[in-house]
Amino acid sequence: MNPLEYWYNTNIELRKFLDIYFYENIEKCRNHGKLKANCENLYRDGNAVEKNQVLTLLSALKNFF
Repeated sequence: MNPLEYWYNTNIELRKFLDIYFYENIEKCRNHGKLKANCENLYRDGNAVEKNQVLTLLSALKNFF
């Protein structure tokens, strides 16, 4: 098991922080309908590593575009 998975499952504050970041930044994909839908599905249904991948993409969009 990846430590991120353990931390996500046991640390409520971390989970809240990641969820807030996702919901505040998902609109960065608004011009890319299929990408936005894929990100939403992966964040909703994925494990902690997959959620982190979505957050990495959103962070790149936020900082560079």
